[in-house]
Amino acid sequence: LKRVGSSRVRLGLLSVMVGWVLGYLAVAIIANNRRSTPYGTDDGVGDELAGIAIRPRPPGFMSDPMDYPKPKVFFDIDIDGQRAGRIVFELFTKQAPRAAENFRALCTGEKGRVPNEPGREGAGLPLHYKGAEFYRVIDRFICQTGINTESIYGGSFKDDPLALLLKHNKKGLLSAANIGPDTTTTHFSIVVAPAPHLDGHYPIFGQVVSGWEVVERINKLAKPQGSGMSVPVYQW
Repeated sequence: LKRVGSSRVRLGLLSVMVGWVLGYLAVAIIANNRRSTPYGTDDGVGDELAGIAIRPRPPGFMSDPMDYPKPKVFFDIDIDGQRAGRIVFELFTKQAPRAAENFRALCTGEKGRVPNEPGREGAGLPLHYKGAEFYRVIDRFICQTGINTESIYGGSFKDDPLALLLKHNKKGLLSAANIGPDTTTTHFSIVVAPAPHLDGHYPIFGQVVSGWEVVERINKLAKPQGSGMSVPVYQW
């Protein structure tokens, strides 16, 4: 699950690519440099999502400051230039406040760009998931993506202690991809099956709440485990 660098492997014409739609709790995914837009309806997700994720909200919006909200963001997936569907994520702000906020802000793009200064990872690059690639896809294990920049906090950030106590005991969890303690930046994995060997090493900060069939479709593009290298899936 450790983060992979900038190496890329082509996979014919197949592509899955991430983009963004500016606005509170909204993200789109594009392919072949063609921008897609959010669906006009909640696509069967429910009234709560329609009220929170699709309608723009001012930055910092919380329904009740005394509660721990579970904000929702979504990816609209195109594969090989064709709309594949929507994946909706719910973020665990109580257990993983730093990681959840980092992910949310990278979805909206509200932080702009990495300061163009010497020593900054991804200096001058946008701080959002537009153009990110599912570069590591392993059958019945993970779909991994991210961007080669620092986090919204600058550099990496400390692991959320409670997030490390959560268990990789079901499919659909969002797990930080890192290279050791306190090294999370932007990379993460969607866990496709229970993976207890990841417990205590990779903080969990959210879960898929809708669109699992789209995750499965992406995961089926990988080679079976044990058959050699995983197959990164991306557009170039």
